[in-house]
Amino acid sequence: MRATELDLRRLVELTPDGESLLAAGAPALLLDREALASLGETFSTSLGPSGAAAILSRLGLAFGGSTAARLRTAFEWDSASEWANAGASFLRACGIATPTPGSEADLRAVTWARCAESESAPVEPASEGNLWVGCHFVRSFLSGYWSAVDGQDVLCVEERCRRRGDPACRMVGKRATDWPAEIRELAALHQEQGLPESLSRLRTTLRGAEQRLNARRRALARLEIDEQEGGVVAASQALRQVMNVAARAALVDAPVLLVGEMGTGKRTIASFIHERSGREARPLRIVSCAGKPESILGAELFGADGVAGALEASHGGTLVIDEIADLPLSLQAELVRWLDSGLLARVGAEPRRVDVRLIVTARQDAEIEVAAGHLSADLRHRIQVVQLKLLPLRERRDDILPLARVFLLDASRRAGRPEARFTPRAAHQLVRHSWPGNVRELKNAIESAALVARGDEVELEDLPEQTRIDTLEHARRRRSEPLAEVERRHILDVLEAAGGNRAVAARILDIGPATLYRKLAQYRGEETPGVEAAETSS
Repeated sequence: MRATELDLRRLVELTPDGESLLAAGAPALLLDREALASLGETFSTSLGPSGAAAILSRLGLAFGGSTAARLRTAFEWDSASEWANAGASFLRACGIATPTPGSEADLRAVTWARCAESESAPVEPASEGNLWVGCHFVRSFLSGYWSAVDGQDVLCVEERCRRRGDPACRMVGKRATDWPAEIRELAALHQEQGLPESLSRLRTTLRGAEQRLNARRRALARLEIDEQEGGVVAASQALRQVMNVAARAALVDAPVLLVGEMGTGKRTIASFIHERSGREARPLRIVSCAGKPESILGAELFGADGVAGALEASHGGTLVIDEIADLPLSLQAELVRWLDSGLLARVGAEPRRVDVRLIVTARQDAEIEVAAGHLSADLRHRIQVVQLKLLPLRERRDDILPLARVFLLDASRRAGRPEARFTPRAAHQLVRHSWPGNVRELKNAIESAALVARGDEVELEDLPEQTRIDTLEHARRRRSEPLAEVERRHILDVLEAAGGNRAVAARILDIGPATLYRKLAQYRGEETPGVEAAETSS
């Protein structure tokens, strides 16, 4: 059997008398997600964060080791690797944590799309006074499971965690001896003797280790973006689809039309295509057509008086013509002639073959520009070989907070200030704002807030005034809605801004977690799409 085939139907059964539950052939207890959350909160309250981390770690380690032993004999695995991978599958089947697609079969490294342990506690970025933020039960379960599989000590380390503000939890396991000495000290959480003394002794060491892990985690996150999306932050499904098509389009020399409002990142996508086109060693030039007289644009594009224009100067590389609908029709005809023949005829010189990858941008669909008389039909047919439409930021809100965090990190580094984070109220408003200026407006707003903020947190009051007052305008537009609908929208917006974390959302809304759960259950009964999206993200 393969690890990915493990589910509750294979895992769980009742005894013949129907009075006991068996999991992989052994007696089992039912423990729901809220009970697990309550257990963690009780440990933290009574023992402190460090004591809670140690107890949960020892509990997870024992559970992981016993689970590995049971699963080994309960099923006929296709290979030892499938048995090893089944640890993550077991957590998925139990509803404790859900791996991202493909991660379940990634031996010794798992990224969790959902993790009950991280969802049960508020986001608390690790700092000098807070060293124990993490999913200790799940992490130690994998340590115990993989140790039983390998027959030697395996230490699983959580490189990223939603409880620290990361988009997902990622855990990596290695032989304990393969980790640096300061990280191996984490294994002391699994020891039974001398718990208070061990925790006290580890505190100083963990401060430095936590800081280094945080730096490494951020670097890994940035590298992951660079490797997957070429420096483009693409959290939303809509933008990821654009990036996937752009990556394929980069491999051929066909013209590309990028359509989107101002500030949606058309130039960024053009750079992404150029860097993957095989022309990255040659020039990338951008010519903007907006607000320029025909004579100047003609000289800039096609050259004049013995001076090469951008088209000729881009030979072997890529030329981006920004706002193609603002290019005069006479120059559009000249562009069509070059696209058909590949020959560029400059006044006073012989026609020359020019090899250039052409990318053009427009604010509206080509059909609209043709109907308005701004774009010739001949040129439209030649530049619309590949068309990518970039949605405005207000229609892909999943990108707002990831983009804002990148902009805030960059602004903090440039200013030589500590890396900052957004408070829940500030994050909520960033998601609520309509962003008419799209990514460009978001970047400017975050850079402004980073300069105004005091300390390592950006408050709602630090955001530019126009960003803050958008909530009032939003409310005015909805003033004709029933009160229940306004409440429903507000709760779902807050839940989305909190990254799906219901504990954080309840605190922002100033209501009890039970009240929030009841309302979400009510919305689910109404088959609300927003609830489905919010629950999936959590």
